[in-house]
Amino acid sequence: MKQRLRSKVWWDGIDKDAEKMVKSCRGCQLVRKTVEPAPLKRNSLPEGPWESLAMDLMRLLPSGENILVITDYYSRYFEIVILTTTTASVIKKHLFEIFARYGFPKSVVCDNGRQFTDAELKTWLETNNVKISHTALLWPQANGEVERQNRSILKRLRIAHAEGKDWKEELLKFLLMYRSTSHSVTGVSPAELLFKRKLRTKWPEIETSVFVEEEEAGSPKDLGPIQHPTNAYHASQPQWQIPSLLLPTAMVVLRSPTGRCCRIRALLDQGSEACFISERAAQMLRLTRKRVDAPIYGLGLTQTAHAKSFVHIEMSSSYNPDLKVEFTALILNKLTHKRPEISCETWPHIADLQLADPAYSSSTRLDLVIGVEQYGPLLLPEVRQGPPGSPTAQNTALGWILSGAVHTKARPSARTFCSHATTLGTFQDAETNELLRRFWEIEELPTTCILTSD
Repeated sequence: MKQRLRSKVWWDGIDKDAEKMVKSCRGCQLVRKTVEPAPLKRNSLPEGPWESLAMDLMRLLPSGENILVITDYYSRYFEIVILTTTTASVIKKHLFEIFARYGFPKSVVCDNGRQFTDAELKTWLETNNVKISHTALLWPQANGEVERQNRSILKRLRIAHAEGKDWKEELLKFLLMYRSTSHSVTGVSPAELLFKRKLRTKWPEIETSVFVEEEEAGSPKDLGPIQHPTNAYHASQPQWQIPSLLLPTAMVVLRSPTGRCCRIRALLDQGSEACFISERAAQMLRLTRKRVDAPIYGLGLTQTAHAKSFVHIEMSSSYNPDLKVEFTALILNKLTHKRPEISCETWPHIADLQLADPAYSSSTRLDLVIGVEQYGPLLLPEVRQGPPGSPTAQNTALGWILSGAVHTKARPSARTFCSHATTLGTFQDAETNELLRRFWEIEELPTTCILTSD
């Protein structure tokens, strides 16, 4: 609640007022949690939104109705359907209505209720290329994501009942509030992760740039300069024929303060004033986020993105575990467009080198951008140059990186140009905001008039 208020309005003592209101709310006290649950093992994070879902039935409400809850693991966005009957055919009908709006997911997790194990529902899902999995018997914690949403829904129902309000209307208000409020883990609202836009509510809004999906590689459109949310400037030039380009990339290991680690692909970018990490990698590592307001500008002095949070991470080499580099990275939903795969020949001058990215010609996604502050200390003095049409090899603490224009077996074609030149605008963290507030705060005038003896 405090986070939602701070994102919309501000007044002196806002946190204390919010806590006082919750403590004095009778409905909140009725549903207050008294015992902390045992820690659970997390499922692996999906690659994108609406790929992996969890569903469950909240049965036998006082009105005799049931609620079907469907939750997206990636965005935490969830849908509900109020049911009077819970047969497999009825559930299939409502699932089809939801999937018609958002598309079919890759997988669905549910418990062993007779509706979910029915052959009709399973056959229909498998026919539409949706994998259905069932949790262990009598163990609801195995489907913890949707069970957590059930608990929130149940709280809202109990509050509505205690206050004598229409529970269906109150439940709709709760859905709008939840979907439009920034999540404590992701840093953005569930609607933003799913729809790439904010939901408009009655609260005042500050206009910010929205996410824009990248154009698919190899299909440029004559639309002039296109702004992307990925610290890049793209322009289509179909009349140019140029060779393929290799950007300096490396496979690195990221580690969180809690011990989680993952191996991702990083771009070493001399034109970036900051380091950036993708939303996907930040969620995989379950990194602790800190709020920030950081506008990001690219070529042409255009704002291409807006970072809302940053994290502290530790990076090491895939070949040298003793190398440890700690730095701060801003979180963006996506960093750069997916490069097309390059069909490269074998170059003798790099045959005996230990490459930082052995799959340098593949189209694997980039989840980390290493800025100029970290780029310089990683460089080593050795450089190897080959004949024209071959990449330049530079030795670094992460291994040898390759960059430059290369001749490929495929015929060169028109492509989208991408220049990674990134600058940070003036940004503020929570402490800076507090200092500015105190600096500009106007003291209240005294209500009593103080006169001298004269």
